Amino acid sequence: MVSNSKYQDKQVDTILNEMIVVLEKHQAPVDLSLMVLGNMVTNLLISSVGKNQQIALAQAFSDALMNSVKTAK
Repeated sequence: MVSNSKYQDKQVDTILNEMIVVLEKHQAPVDLSLMVLGNMVTNLLISSVGKNQQIALAQAFSDALMNSVKTAK
């Protein structure tokens, strides 16, 4: 999803692969996987970001997600 990042591709890929393993372990269908990932994003925003930045970061995340889906075609 992220095209420019301060994180190394290896670090991102490692975490992504571990998350995929967990979802596969639970045989989570797409809708459940998206629900869990959405809840994770919400939890991160609420627990780790000040209230005044939550909406802006949620919008930026949503925009980045939409752009990644549009460019994946």
